[in-house]
Amino acid sequence: MKLQKILFLLVLILLILNASFLQASENEIKPVNPKISPEALELLKLIHSISGQYTLTGQHNFSNTKDRNSQFAASYIGKTPVVFSTDMGFAPDATMIHILHVRQY
Repeated sequence: MKLQKILFLLVLILLILNASFLQASENEIKPVNPKISPEALELLKLIHSISGQYTLTGQHNFSNTKDRNSQFAASYIGKTPVVFSTDMGFAPDATMIHILHVRQY
């Protein structure tokens, strides 16, 4: 029984040390894709730098209404949602038009 307690404490200490080691390595931003574009890397760095300090809000928009929901949220709340979301698979005829419309932002 005494040996089990010692082993338990040893494992617990190792887990705590490992957790602190992992936290230190989280400061290094390493993207999953090694061929990431410079713009995507900058976005990743921005998201990591504001983690725990800010909240990014988003608004889902339907393909056939373009950015209507984002515009409504901006007029209702007074701030434009930072994250834009849409499902392009539901409107195959309008997909390219929608992509071009979104690109202007």
